[in-house]
Amino acid sequence: MNHFPQNLANFRRSKRLRSNQACELLQLSRAALKAYEKGECMPTPEMLVKLARIMGVSVAGLVGQRIIFCDNNEKINNNRHNDNYGGRYGTDKIT
Repeated sequence: MNHFPQNLANFRRSKRLRSNQACELLQLSRAALKAYEKGECMPTPEMLVKLARIMGVSVAGLVGQRIIFCDNNEKINNNRHNDNYGGRYGTDKIT
């Protein structure tokens, strides 16, 4: 399942960026940002890198996991699994 659209919208809101502000930073049209956030299309790899940098997350975090935001903007990953990753890289599974 692709969690990118919801993650992008949540990260943008957590940064308190309005869509027009994000578009200006990204040099992107509002229609393109809206399409990304609705899941109508995916950005290019280069745009994914720009989006991740502006949102302050990794590309993997932006596209690979579902992130839930609490009222205090604390990020919670709801894809926790008890598998044998050993904790060194975390226990999040990208599905």
